Amino acid sequence: MKHSNYNKVTYHDLINELERELLVRRKLYPKWQMVGTITAETAYHRIHCLEALLTLLKRSEPKPPQQLDMFAEFQALKDPSNHL
Repeated sequence: MKHSNYNKVTYHDLINELERELLVRRKLYPKWQMVGTITAETAYHRIHCLEALLTLLKRSEPKPPQQLDMFAEFQALKDPSNHL
């Protein structure tokens, strides 16, 4: 198995993958419970762990960097109206 390049995984890739995984588990867990592969308690816990992770990830969405004006302070010093 080839290792992936984690630098190419975006924030939105992580969100989308967690949402996809939740959909898959919500579909499969009831069937697995019926045949005894997983207990209802385990299924419930795993779903809630992923939901909590998704919530945390969404709350920590990176903000786009703000471009700072390198010369703003210099311009303020040059502006005679700013002097007392």
